[in-house]
Amino acid sequence: MDTQNNPVPAGSGQNPYSFIFGDGKNGKRRFGLPNIPGRLKIALGGLVLLVLVIAVFSRSGGSNTSSLIDIAARDHEMLRITTLASTSLHDPQVQNLNSTATSIFTTELQQMANSLGIKTNDSRLGKYLNKNTDAQLATAGQNNNYDSAYLTWLKQSLTAYQQAISATIPTNGVAMQIVPQGPLATDEADAATLLAAPQLKNL
Repeated sequence: MDTQNNPVPAGSGQNPYSFIFGDGKNGKRRFGLPNIPGRLKIALGGLVLLVLVIAVFSRSGGSNTSSLIDIAARDHEMLRITTLASTSLHDPQVQNLNSTATSIFTTELQQMANSLGIKTNDSRLGKYLNKNTDAQLATAGQNNNYDSAYLTWLKQSLTAYQQAISATIPTNGVAMQIVPQGPLATDEADAATLLAAPQLKNL
């Protein structure tokens, strides 16, 4: 029978569009969302969750890598200045302090670079390059005040370095997966040891 010529009477209880959406008797559908099995839904949900976790982890990891590079950059600049100052210091005790600091900064920079998988001459480590320090030390040298100016710079730099490490260690576990807490704690202790030197403590 032609359905176009024989419409379904009103009130008959039949859906005239059942041939599209399926009749209520057998529950078949022609269109609409697929009927996804329960196990597949769980698997898809787990996959979405995994993607979200990876995204958050990657974002957090990038942030902490930046903070670690920041610490390495401080090491890099302090090593540059202590190396520069090695030929201009006069007081033997200050010279000895500078030699100790240079040795510490060399070791710390190499360890940090190895942990981050970068070279010690990576361009990112030039973040704290400050040629004004060179100029100020040179002027101090001309005024026979090089050692004092150097010690002032060293104390300020070590204090900022120590604070940067203290702020990085407790951030979260991501940073510690890149550089274990041990080396960072050692770097912080080294800074404290240098700051405890009489030449700096008494400033």
